[in-house]
Amino acid sequence: MKLTDYSYNKYSQFGEDGIIDKIFDIIKPGSKVCVEFGAWDGIHCSNTANLWRNGWKGILIEGDAKRFAQLVKNAQPFDCMAVCRYVGISGGDTLENILKEKKTDPDIDLLSIDIDGDDYHIIASLSSMRPRVIICEYNHTVPYWLDIYQKPGEYFGASVSALIRVAKEKDYQLVSITDGSCIFVTGPEYKKFEAFNTNLNDIANNNYLNFIITNYSGQYLLHGRFPFGINNKYTTSYLAGSSAVNSFKPDLSVCDTGSLKGVLRSLYHGIIKPVFNKQRGVSSNKK
Repeated sequence: MKLTDYSYNKYSQFGEDGIIDKIFDIIKPGSKVCVEFGAWDGIHCSNTANLWRNGWKGILIEGDAKRFAQLVKNAQPFDCMAVCRYVGISGGDTLENILKEKKTDPDIDLLSIDIDGDDYHIIASLSSMRPRVIICEYNHTVPYWLDIYQKPGEYFGASVSALIRVAKEKDYQLVSITDGSCIFVTGPEYKKFEAFNTNLNDIANNNYLNFIITNYSGQYLLHGRFPFGINNKYTTSYLAGSSAVNSFKPDLSVCDTGSLKGVLRSLYHGIIKPVFNKQRGVSSNKK
């Protein structure tokens, strides 16, 4: 039995609403305070809206002014504090300093982190703050067993393994993985999940892994799902972690060519055309 068996979406994107419900059914709510950033408009793909719309206090942080204006409208009828800020990893913009500045309750049941970048570093920056449950976005195109995370300020995110490592340093344990988020509970709460399978190899999500496949002459094609699309530029993100030593160099030597045109041609002739021909009953040898 896995926590993802309880998945459902009311406001969340990948079943987190149902998983959160089950987690707090097990550990029981305490303060009923939840914090989310970037909170967008408060509703879109939210991991906390199902809580603060049902009796919890929400602290919703969003830096984009347009989204924040809509957030204020959506949260106004409820017990919510809306904060227009970008959360940083040092100085006055750290999450802990923002919450202290706003004189919020330090006793937090749930923290949701989703900022498409420095999520790993936000967890690393936590000092006195101790949410009972942390939900954190990960880059789901990275194999879960690789320890890779971006250096501050990049636009890459972090792998599951990197988040697990930094969370363990704060005494958090992984209990569930969705298509987009890792979910952690504090060490003392973790023993309450003995009835659930929390083994990483069993609960990891491989739906978005991509592969470069070659034949014996080195011709290549891409295989997989590409949730963020593909363009003709190599990433120049500065990455860290034990698996990032040889990652993402400007020349992709494993391929004959780095052009998007070449990749798409290989993808078409290697996968799309054979599948299309098979459906039409045409021999794959025909050009």
